[in-house]
Amino acid sequence: MDRSTLLAALTRKTPCPSCGQRRLEFLLRCDLTFGACLCTAHCRACNDSFEIATGAVPPDAGLLQDAVEPCPRCGGRQRRAALHCEIETHACAYTLECVTCVTAQ
Repeated sequence: MDRSTLLAALTRKTPCPSCGQRRLEFLLRCDLTFGACLCTAHCRACNDSFEIATGAVPPDAGLLQDAVEPCPRCGGRQRRAALHCEIETHACAYTLECVTCVTAQ
């Protein structure tokens, strides 16, 4: 799975930090003159936009096993990709979540 497809899938699952709705959409702006395209998440509900930091996104969006050290809380080794956005910085960052700990919450 390529980076754009992964980010589009993660964006659909992420609540907007401004309004809480799950109406974020992935947008790619390539009309910029300074180089690489800009990945953004745009909320269709409140019209807010967030830049997505894309540096550490792996090629596989599936369940990631043995990709990282065991979870310090539970010792589990399964991770899944997640996108977290912050209203203060208007930025989103890709993270790996422990499947066991997230399910237990």
